[in-house]
Amino acid sequence: QVDAVSALGNMALRMPENCTAIAEAGGIPAIVHALGQHINMPRMQSKACLAIRNLVGRNEELRQPILDAGAEASIRAVMNAHTDDYMHNLAKAALRDLHCNVQLGVVFTGEVGEAKTLEQGDMNGENHWDKFLETPEAQEAARAEFAALGLEMEND
Repeated sequence: QVDAVSALGNMALRMPENCTAIAEAGGIPAIVHALGQHINMPRMQSKACLAIRNLVGRNEELRQPILDAGAEASIRAVMNAHTDDYMHNLAKAALRDLHCNVQLGVVFTGEVGEAKTLEQGDMNGENHWDKFLETPEAQEAARAEFAALGLEMEND
């Protein structure tokens, strides 16, 4: 079943016509049933959540049939079983795409808080790239690339 759900999810990715065909062929209840039946299998959890996301990504009209099939309860069970990892985030994304209520981590308050600034280095400092280009290894690699293009490298 995992491979079947995975295949349906792959066929649905960015293919609205395939999503419609999957829905018309009974794929939605099959995916939701497989997720509910194998709720403790991480591979099924991820493949079913991805399939659901792919189905509704470009076919908003499929949201309600997926919800009517009972997907929300199973997806919430997956999300709650994983506190803060890939599966938690994947389930949360599926719920978001289904327009279900989800709390998205940290709520932005409009305050900068503990902002960090990356050091850019000294503009007048030593240029390590130029130093690297002067090494025999870099010179040989450059000569080989020029030769492959049928060109000859000038010597300084």
